[in-house]
Amino acid sequence: ALSVVNGSESKFIFKKMDDEFPYTYIYAVWVNPENPQHLLFGGALNHEEQPMQLFETFDEGENIYQYSEKFGLENPVVADIIQAGQFPAILLYDKRRDRVKLLVYTL
Repeated sequence: ALSVVNGSESKFIFKKMDDEFPYTYIYAVWVNPENPQHLLFGGALNHEEQPMQLFETFDEGENIYQYSEKFGLENPVVADIIQAGQFPAILLYDKRRDRVKLLVYTL
């Protein structure tokens, strides 16, 4: 699950609900410094086979898009998301093939 906390109030941005999204271990979160309602976040499932677990929201979780593109990896794990200049950079790790890929996301 992923939550935002403001003072004594909290709100879920992402959590397992029915079959809409899989149970994802969140390893990385990026908040757009110019628009805090825009988030990229991701991680991995607790399985050998890894569909892409990279998500994006522009409205603090009201609508969430799950990326399906694996960017040339068989079992991508979102290991980290960092600020790289004015854009976020997403570090993907392929568990099975022991490969790493760095993607720069352009807004």
